[in-house]
Order: sequence, then structure tokens, then C-alpha cells
Amino acid sequence: MKRLFFAGLAAALLIGVSVHAGRQRGQQTYDGPFVGTDASADDPGEISFPAYTASAPLTRVRLTVDWHLGYAFRVENTTPSAWWNNAAVLNDNGAGYLPHFQSMTWLYNEAGQFVNTWTPGVSVFMCNFELGPWDGTLDYVGSSGRTEIVPWNVCLQPNYYTTEVVDVTNPSWLAKFVDLDGDGWVTFQIRVANSVPLVPGLDVPTADALSVGDVISDWEIVVRRVEYNP
Repeated sequence: MKRLFFAGLAAALLIGVSVHAGRQRGQQTYDGPFVGTDASADDPGEISFPAYTASAPLTRVRLTVDWHLGYAFRVENTTPSAWWNNAAVLNDNGAGYLPHFQSMTWLYNEAGQFVNTWTPGVSVFMCNFELGPWDGTLDYVGSSGRTEIVPWNVCLQPNYYTTEVVDVTNPSWLAKFVDLDGDGWVTFQIRVANSVPLVPGLDVPTADALSVGDVISDWEIVVRRVEYNP
């Protein structure tokens, strides 16, 4: 699933980074795109874009980000009842049990520090299919099992990319956008965590009611614009 997109410093200069600066409040705006490597749980991605270099205090960072997610998982109902998506079996939400696929991204800067800022995450409820009673074979196929490979969930992302505008104002996070090593750029590692939660009574009716395997995801993240002190 891995596809290398990261252009690096030289390529970013080749595509042309437009810069707009304001003197009074240290305003700096950089138009990308700044394209990261695809990120997955077994192969973290990386993204770089221009750092804040003005002398005025940095009080806000506004990022325009495009992201896309592909994912895959295998599930098998291991109980003799067809509980999946069954309205007669209610959970705390008043609906049939609907296990869901979760994928979260986490940022770490060049110093290895966690940065909880603008990375996306999703929770996809698996309500578009049902599983029958276990057939006695853990093969993730048949009426009781299923293998899902979703390179593009049109319901989740009808335009392929989801665009978000994120404002960062937390002082401890803002410090990660300042140019500290003099190269004019900041680099973040994109780490990924995936899961299918199996909490008895909430996500599944009882413990060991569902077998899950091969939970993977593939994230594409593009920073379209970086605005410092907008």
C-alpha cells in the first residue's frame, strides 16, 4: 500500500512555495502543497514545511490540510448467534452492536517530542454489512466472516480528500513550529495506530464474540497552506 509522495526540500522549492509576509505581527504565509510520505502503522510517514522565522511572538498557526485514508481489516463472528447489526441486541447507543474500525495519526517533531496538533483520526462504523453465526472455521470468509479492503470509502470522503482548516494556539505546541535549527523548515513524523475496539457490552455483546485480524491503514496527508500569526 506504500506509495512515496514526499518531495523533500529541493522538490518543494522546485514546485514553487509562495511566501507572503507581514512586518508588524510577524505574519508569514506559505502556500504548498507540502506532501508527506504515506503513513501506516508499520511504516510511519514524514512531512516538512517552512518553519516560523519572524521575531514577533508566535501566537497562532493556521494549517489547511488535505487527508485521505485507505484501510483493510478481517473479522469473524465466533459465536453461534447472529448478533452483528441486530436491532434486538441493544448496546449503550440503543442500536445493534456495530464494531468499528479506528485509525489515528500522531505527530512527533525532529526531537522526538509528541505534538498533539492537527493530525486527523477516524472511526468508521461497520454498519454496511452483517455477519451470521460462526460456521466453525476461522477463515474470515463466508457468512460469518469478512475481509474488507477499502482504498477509498466514498461515504467517508466523497471528494477523495477531506480538507480541514486547523488553528493551533497552545503555547507548547506552537513552539514546535519555530525554526530552531536554522534550516527554515520543520519536519514531523506521522505515526499511526489502528484498532477494532472489542469492549464487551459496548462494541461486542460478550468477550471473544469477534475475531479480528490484519487491521491496517494507509494515510495520505498534504499541507496546502501554512499561516503564521494570521
